[in-house]
Amino acid sequence: MGLLGRLVIGWVVVTMGAGATSAQEPAGQDEGDDEDFPLPYVAPTHPAIGGYELTGTIELGWRFTALDGSRTGYRAIVDLPRGPSFGFSRVELRSPENSGRLFDTLLFEGSGGGGEPTSTGRIRAGKRGIYLVDYQFSDIDTFNYQPDFANPGFDNGVILAPHGWDRTRHNDSVEVTFFPQRRIEGSFAYRRSHQSGLGLGTDLSSDSLVFNRDLDNTVHDTRGGIALRFPRWFLFVEQGVRRYSDDERDTADPFTVTDPETLARFTRNRTTQTTAPSTRVVATASPWTSVKLTARMAYVGLDTTGRLIETNDAIGSDVSSIDADGFDDGHAFVFDSTQDIRVLDRLRVTNAFRYRRTRTVGSSTSVVTFGGDTANATTDVANRSYRDARLEDQVGVEFDVAENAVVRTGYRFARRRYDYDRTDRLLIPPPFAEFSTSRTVLHSDEERYDAFLAGGSYRLRRDARLFVEYENGREPNANFGFDDQRVFFDRAGDYQLLRIRGAWSPCEWVELGGSVRTSDRSLRSGVIAGRDILADDPLNPVFTRLFDSEPPVQNIESRAASMTVRLSPWSRLSGGVTFDRVENSADVTYLVAKERIDDDGATFFETVPRFFRFRDDETLLTADIAAEPLDRVSLSAFYSLVSAAGDVQLHYHQASARATVRLGRGVAGVLEWRLYDYDDHRANVTDFRANHAIVGVRWEF
Repeated sequence: MGLLGRLVIGWVVVTMGAGATSAQEPAGQDEGDDEDFPLPYVAPTHPAIGGYELTGTIELGWRFTALDGSRTGYRAIVDLPRGPSFGFSRVELRSPENSGRLFDTLLFEGSGGGGEPTSTGRIRAGKRGIYLVDYQFSDIDTFNYQPDFANPGFDNGVILAPHGWDRTRHNDSVEVTFFPQRRIEGSFAYRRSHQSGLGLGTDLSSDSLVFNRDLDNTVHDTRGGIALRFPRWFLFVEQGVRRYSDDERDTADPFTVTDPETLARFTRNRTTQTTAPSTRVVATASPWTSVKLTARMAYVGLDTTGRLIETNDAIGSDVSSIDADGFDDGHAFVFDSTQDIRVLDRLRVTNAFRYRRTRTVGSSTSVVTFGGDTANATTDVANRSYRDARLEDQVGVEFDVAENAVVRTGYRFARRRYDYDRTDRLLIPPPFAEFSTSRTVLHSDEERYDAFLAGGSYRLRRDARLFVEYENGREPNANFGFDDQRVFFDRAGDYQLLRIRGAWSPCEWVELGGSVRTSDRSLRSGVIAGRDILADDPLNPVFTRLFDSEPPVQNIESRAASMTVRLSPWSRLSGGVTFDRVENSADVTYLVAKERIDDDGATFFETVPRFFRFRDDETLLTADIAAEPLDRVSLSAFYSLVSAAGDVQLHYHQASARATVRLGRGVAGVLEWRLYDYDDHRANVTDFRANHAIVGVRWEF
């Protein structure tokens, strides 16, 4: 007998047993009463426990799994084992008149368990107007040993995962609210997050060094606040502190290193301690019905200390060790405010202001010894400071030109100031002390960017709407930064953005929707005046300005379109289809210094332009349907397809079908099937196909 036959028989046995249990109802109860709706309507009764009504849903089952292909690929994407299945369940005790002695409501809900990668739970208790306590927990397991993840040698047949992981994160949080929704409301919250497990990594100093990292880090977050509510304004103040500790150990991985003799006894211990106090303030006001004001402020301090101890014992050389410690102090401050004013019913003016500032100061000292000779150790001392400030303001105007038409326009201005200082000192003991060096790097720069915004919406009829948004200007560059000898993309980027979306319901049971989005970005690079970056390391590729202005060295284009159709021809039948298409491309042009030999045999370096282009074409198709062909039977199905072309080509299918049959009052049998099909066109080492079937029972009360 095949897998499907065994599943059907098991489902029938489970649901018949549940049905027999539910059939033990009081005499005289007519089963047909459960389907009739006589008037006047009488609310259904629920079990009572000590003056509380008990309601909820519990779903239990067993998952059967059949897997063909790569188990590593399956675990990285799906990772659902065979065994017990605990669907989303919810049980609640509620006092109908909010007259409970200790609580008015007590809620338990959760899902997962049974070896699933994600399990969540929640317990909530409250008494109206007095308190509300909310406790939540979750366990999240993640696994990824895909050989193509962060593996530059994958295209050349290197089948390993140099940056894989198998880790678990456990989260706990409790939030308490005193006098909820009263004029004066207090709050307290605590959250703990702990991560453990294994993570692979690589070392920049040796291509052959792949290490195992034993993960162990914990976050403790404590917050307390008070809120004041008045008819026309609101104020919330919160004080908190976050503590982070990290204690990790790296050792050479014996299964993936390519040259274990050079990694005889590699170890690295790293510890980090961070304390970050924070203050948050939120204020809203509406002095008049046509004016709404909002202001928010957040301040976070930073105090971090860390230490790294590393030992390298290579065959045929002395043992070397590094002992480094350092600290970072700083803060971050953010303030933003919005003003919304309605003028003459048809005109609306908004202004959004934002200011962000970051300051850090740090120092590190590292001592390098060879063969345990501490007397002749080399010391490296680095002091650094970083300052970054950004000011942004956006003004928008919205005008109702007609009853069904709205026009919007706006302007965004921003300015960013960046300062970076660094001093390095290398101290070498006698008799080679004359080789000690000192270097100081100072750099500051400023960006400014502007953008014009326009858009509007038009209601063609009561059942149709059209929205248009357009932006054109300059934007901040995420790669804006300093790298000792050069600046990458030191200027803001030019961009254009267009969004169009619409919706139409030609009749009551048909809904149509669609959208189009295009964006173009251009980023230029520059160098610091007076520095010859090619003389620093001519063998390494460096991004330089090709010309004084055009062309830009980096272009990013994105085109996306979406269409949705939803149908509900009958009250017991509904469904829909969504089609999404995305095309992305990015290209970079840069100069590389290549070593040449002239006719006289002399060596010189020639700058040669290089061009790299990445293309990504994706198609996403989703479809769903829900039906109730019989009073006791509910059916649903879902399908999705992700198809990627371009430089990364793959197909990923998901499909599911679910049947629920009501066997009696509050009891139903559940049968569910799922398909996961992954196909990477570059190589088949990660391909898999998995079929799941869940046989279960669902109680509602």
